[in-house]
Amino acid sequence: MKKLILIIAVCILSSSCATIFGGKITHCQKTKPLPGNESRQIRIVPFIFDLWNPIIFLTIDFATGAIYKPCEK
Repeated sequence: MKKLILIIAVCILSSSCATIFGGKITHCQKTKPLPGNESRQIRIVPFIFDLWNPIIFLTIDFATGAIYKPCEK
């Protein structure tokens, strides 16, 4: 039982808001904009929730690209 609680706690602490609730990550969210192009906008609500534990949550969201808004077509 203690192992299960530990696994659940690790899963919760190692995941972040935009990664879980942001939906499918598009190609343009994963790639960096080219020099001279407009920078990507971030999702405000997940960013605010990620401030609860910024070292872990913001790192995960920025590393996966989930914090960025999907590109408009």
